Amino acid sequence: MTLHSRASVLALSAVIAALASLCVNASRALGSTACQADQSIRTGPQLDPGTYQPWGARADIEVLAANLCSGSGGRPEDSTAWAMVSGDCTGCGYAQIGYTANRNYGDGTMRYFYEWTKTTSSSRVTVFFGSPGGATRHTFNVHYDPNVGHVIMVLDGSQAPCGGNGCAETNFGLSAWGGNTHDLWEAEASNPGSDVPGDTSDKDDFWQVQIMSGSGNWNDPASFDGSGTGQCYLHFAYVTQYTHFQTWTNPIGHGC
Repeated sequence: MTLHSRASVLALSAVIAALASLCVNASRALGSTACQADQSIRTGPQLDPGTYQPWGARADIEVLAANLCSGSGGRPEDSTAWAMVSGDCTGCGYAQIGYTANRNYGDGTMRYFYEWTKTTSSSRVTVFFGSPGGATRHTFNVHYDPNVGHVIMVLDGSQAPCGGNGCAETNFGLSAWGGNTHDLWEAEASNPGSDVPGDTSDKDDFWQVQIMSGSGNWNDPASFDGSGTGQCYLHFAYVTQYTHFQTWTNPIGHGC
């Protein structure tokens, strides 16, 4: 579920273009907290419905930068927010789409991304694209499409573009995970020294949180089963159960 080894994904020209066009919230990403252990920290709800197996997850997510730790914690420092559908079995993979701030692309640089893998031990497809501005709202959607028999990743109503090492469509269907799936919507940092999007004065909003049922219809969730809240000063709370929640870090620029 965590993004790894991303520097090779973008060509140098794309990095230069992104740095030239993206200055929004750059100061928020100049954190001075030293990077710590190599582990991800996350906060947000997850739906593990037992006998009900969702086909997908979507939400409108606000784009906010976050403080990133300094130094090296063992992998690229980043802060992300995303929607995901995941196999609900040991070793099963996932498909996700969202946005990221990543120190490898310059402090404050924001990119959309998607990532998918069939199993936790197989190679991942990770693609970065576009230039989201700060304090904007975009719809991130990942779901199984029976017309193609695969899981696809969609941004603002259009399938995300190919790039890097793959495309926004898996090469497998839900049967690869035994038909057992769950949905997650989370904010994540790759290192305990970094923050997730949002602080007490400007929390990051996830609106219109919905699940795709096995019939292919989008529905509001009736409940959630768990979350990663409480990890290293990370927080989330519902504004409207269960379709609107917020994430934030308090205090920002923290250690753990």
